[in-house]
Amino acid sequence: MTSKTDHEVRANIKFCVKLGFTPTQTLEKLREAKHTSCCRSLAFKWHDRYRKGREMLEDDVRSGRPKKIATSIQEKVTALLDDDRRLTVRELSESVDASLNTVHRVIADELKMSKVSARWVPHLLTDDDKLRRLSASQEFVKR
Repeated sequence: MTSKTDHEVRANIKFCVKLGFTPTQTLEKLREAKHTSCCRSLAFKWHDRYRKGREMLEDDVRSGRPKKIATSIQEKVTALLDDDRRLTVRELSESVDASLNTVHRVIADELKMSKVSARWVPHLLTDDDKLRRLSASQEFVKR
């Protein structure tokens, strides 16, 4: 996925190609426009692509294995952490028969939890936590 800045730089390169600028002239124009995120090699590479007829600003779709974790592993890790938040990543990986990296990715990226004081805690507040916080804040305002 390309960022907004990448899109702007590529659109400017494409525009310069349509005007007939050389790669060096294109790079000079980018620097004049303060596009510091674009280095020489990238400017030349994209200039060549647009000169050869490319129209898209986005990156090409890449092949390869998707970075999706099996839902069965995620469900097992979730169930184990619901029972005992003090489990280590190593213990969890042995229990669900998955690698340490996979289990850590499930905890950190999918479940949005981090290790605090030897316990796995969610990054975000639950609905109950939010209600408790709201009622406590309202009590402070009343005082």
